[in-house]
Amino acid sequence: GAVRLVPQRPFLLSGSVAENLTLSAPDASHAAMSEMLALVGLARRLTPESRIGEDGLTLSGGERQRLCLARALLAPFRVLVLDEALSEVDPDSVRRIMAAIDAAWGDRTRIVVSHGAVEAYGAFDRVIDLGGSVR
Repeated sequence: GAVRLVPQRPFLLSGSVAENLTLSAPDASHAAMSEMLALVGLARRLTPESRIGEDGLTLSGGERQRLCLARALLAPFRVLVLDEALSEVDPDSVRRIMAAIDAAWGDRTRIVVSHGAVEAYGAFDRVIDLGGSVR
């Protein structure tokens, strides 16, 4: 199974949202793209046809991060690694997004890397802090 990494600073192409989303899933349908945009809370702002500037210039930092997450979720995965992936997204939105991910992919491994508070990400099976302790 595939491992999907969602970094803190996403790579985005100058072009359409669809061009960016299909980097991970070239055969993704318009409906699947729209569904992922809704899941990450971007459906009111973006459609697959929306144009974004170079490196997502027309988007906020949180919108860029959520678009990168939508791209990762479009392709099959067994492990999803969120490396500070939602650091620029407000806690309420993070809660909603993580609840949707848990509902849709609860059987998949999700790893969250964060230097800040992780409460918004929901419950964890294990927490390893920088000192190496496991809770």
